[in-house]
Amino acid sequence: MNTELSIKSINSKSYEYVYYNEHKLSELIWKADNVRLLGIQFDYLISKDSFFQFTYKHNISNDAYMDDYDWLIENRSDWSDWSTHPNTVLDKYAILDLSVHQKFKSKFNIETTLLLGYKNIEKSFRAYDGSYIYSSNPGFRDEYGTFSGLGISYEESFQSFYIGVSLKKKISPFIVRGILKYSPIVIVTNEDNHHFRYFVNNNEFDTTTMTDIGIEVEYPLEKNISIVYNYQNVQYKKTKGITTRTYYKDTIENTTSINAGSVFVYSGAGISNSYSSSGLALVVKF
Repeated sequence: MNTELSIKSINSKSYEYVYYNEHKLSELIWKADNVRLLGIQFDYLISKDSFFQFTYKHNISNDAYMDDYDWLIENRSDWSDWSTHPNTVLDKYAILDLSVHQKFKSKFNIETTLLLGYKNIEKSFRAYDGSYIYSSNPGFRDEYGTFSGLGISYEESFQSFYIGVSLKKKISPFIVRGILKYSPIVIVTNEDNHHFRYFVNNNEFDTTTMTDIGIEVEYPLEKNISIVYNYQNVQYKKTKGITTRTYYKDTIENTTSINAGSVFVYSGAGISNSYSSSGLALVVKF
């Protein structure tokens, strides 16, 4: 069995979209910048040429940022409203990856491994305070101000079932691996709570796809101990879905009174996600 303990830096962007008849009305960008992930990985041998792998990573820092853009004036391609929230907290960034690996003999001293796995990413943010530039319409970007307090909290998850291939070659004294994972079925959900406007959006999306490309360079320190450098880039393609909006307090939206408990269903929600990570791991083989 192999055990791996890693520390990695991750940069992530999560996009929320709102469309009306294919016109983009809103885009929120949730960014995690140079967040540290602590990870652990176990490889358990099933047979000589196959093994099960368990990987779990969780953030140990919480630097984040959120920008909110709106396009609310007809016949203008530029955004009309923008708010920025540098005081954003990343509460959770967790990655669970479960996979089965099967090795095959190959030519040119390259070891080929096929993968079949399940991957789940969960993230949650809270955006506090901030400043804005709004358009009064017909005025354009003519209103300025600031926010105070918790504005929006946000959660999302990406569950994927993937296939993959790994190529491994020894280039003394290093061992180099290239890894490609692809998922044709990614289940995506998210929820955002607009605390100033007293509603929660729950969104369900069409399935999308994931592409995950990585490279590893391993350097043996001793017979059963190695250090590994890893770089990874992951892309989740944009997909669209349905929003269920629930108001939890009496409020007024665009001069219309809305009672607590009111529920509205909209089409036109959208989401996409990408991240890259790099870091070092210590591998111990038993």
